[in-house]
Amino acid sequence: MSPLDSHITPCPDCDEPIVWATTAKGVSMPVDAEPVNGGNVLLSVGSRGVHAGVLGVNQAAGARDRGQPLYQHHRLSCPRAYRWARRS
Repeated sequence: MSPLDSHITPCPDCDEPIVWATTAKGVSMPVDAEPVNGGNVLLSVGSRGVHAGVLGVNQAAGARDRGQPLYQHHRLSCPRAYRWARRS
């Protein structure tokens, strides 16, 4: 059992499993619950919930080399991301 398992919830728009994580800036981020090869989000579980560390290209490559699972922002896979994605 993964420490993330108790934090997995369905996406309110597509029902795919996601994890709500908090970035270093305190922003809630929906993240796909399964790691992906091209991911750049490092998740960690602590006493305050799930933290999302968004990695740069070189940091992500290093994490992959160390065998750390990396995840991606759910907007990259959600077919209905336009409904809740931040507007510019």
